[in-house]
Amino acid sequence: MLIKSKFLRKKIREIWPNLKNITMWDPVYWLISEETVGSLVEKSNVPEMDFIPDFNDCDNFALQFQAEVRRKRYLAYKTAQKGGEVPEELRYPVAIAIAHGIMWRGMSKNHVANLFVCREGIYLADLTPMEKRYWKASSDNDNMLSIDFR
Repeated sequence: MLIKSKFLRKKIREIWPNLKNITMWDPVYWLISEETVGSLVEKSNVPEMDFIPDFNDCDNFALQFQAEVRRKRYLAYKTAQKGGEVPEELRYPVAIAIAHGIMWRGMSKNHVANLFVCREGIYLADLTPMEKRYWKASSDNDNMLSIDFR
């Protein structure tokens, strides 16, 4: 489902109405399903990386997962292009962001993970080796400071 950046901002503010720092880089995004997020998390190679405090930690894992998702979509796009026609869902960037917050799943901690805006709502994904999970975002359990779709 193709949506405009303005809609993304609105959906995020439904959960975190006072969040000021939302950075959009593209005018439109493609919403994937929650099921697709689960599949991406399950198949990801990112959790196989070593967690090294202050060097390769949560922000690096979030960046690597975002890059991995985008690369898989790019390769799917190129494969479809060789076949003659690129399906609509591969013509636009997926709505995946890097999210910085101070509460995750009800636990107070300064942390960085990924955020997906999906057809079913907003999901957070933590690909650090200790976590490797995703869940539906909630203002009661998750408190974001910034979200960047870079």
